[in-house]
Amino acid sequence: MIRLRTRPKIEAHLKERPYLSVEGRLVPVYFLDATEGSEAQWDFNAKADTLAFYLNGSPERELLLKNLLREVAGHAIIPRARQLATKSQLKFSDVNIRDQRSRWGSCSGRKALSFNWRLVLLPPHLHDYVIYHELAHLKHFNHSDKFWSFLNELDPNSEAHDKELTTVARSIIPLGMGLK
Repeated sequence: MIRLRTRPKIEAHLKERPYLSVEGRLVPVYFLDATEGSEAQWDFNAKADTLAFYLNGSPERELLLKNLLREVAGHAIIPRARQLATKSQLKFSDVNIRDQRSRWGSCSGRKALSFNWRLVLLPPHLHDYVIYHELAHLKHFNHSDKFWSFLNELDPNSEAHDKELTTVARSIIPLGMGLK
């Protein structure tokens, strides 16, 4: 008998873990019903420090949520990367949010950083660890001992964070795969 794997659902994940990593902290997430015919949207309430997703019963609900999360990721990851780069006295040329299938981030030879939108689904310490990892590549464009030593200067708990990220990746990376 052949067993078909069901893809993990983003909405189910967020209902089980109702928070996103924004500005180095966990922000609670809520789902609210959108009026019929209105577009899916998200709203960050800075005063209440919450983020709401407005979705209707569309059959494309999961894809809409993925696209909204990508938008949120741009608003959360890019400023955080700038903040941590400034703190670390490092400079990058550009930063992008992507839908990477197996990577959390990357750094190009032109010093452009790319991050997986799924970073917002990680706890803040792992979110920051991935950013620090890519920032360390600005100084050491490899995974040499010097790279790991420098990364440990940026994030003194980098070894533990790397192990934790490997474990967490199994449940987060598959989210939204195959949705276009």
